[in-house]
Amino acid sequence: MKQQDNTFWEHIEVLRWMIIRCAAVVLCVAIAAFIFKDFVFNQVILAPCSNTFVTYQELCRLATVIGLPSLCPQMQEIEMININLAAQLFTHISISFYIGLIVAFPYLVAP
Repeated sequence: MKQQDNTFWEHIEVLRWMIIRCAAVVLCVAIAAFIFKDFVFNQVILAPCSNTFVTYQELCRLATVIGLPSLCPQMQEIEMININLAAQLFTHISISFYIGLIVAFPYLVAP
């Protein structure tokens, strides 16, 4: 196995390109998450607010099998209210960034 003898500045150059690639991957995934924000919010983040949530359906099915109707959750209507002018935009941007980090994490930590 041949050992590489890079200078300090060559190591810094490799580190710089690795940081640029990681930032580009996170940014691309975050942009995709922002484009599909309706799916992300309705089907992923706010999915437990609906009676059609998979876990609630399974709990109701279990409740009918064992004869315990109180196990089936009764959902209340949830209304989201925005009280700040730009809070909705900043929420979409921050959630998109976090999803970008989560989805790109395997690439970020891979050798």
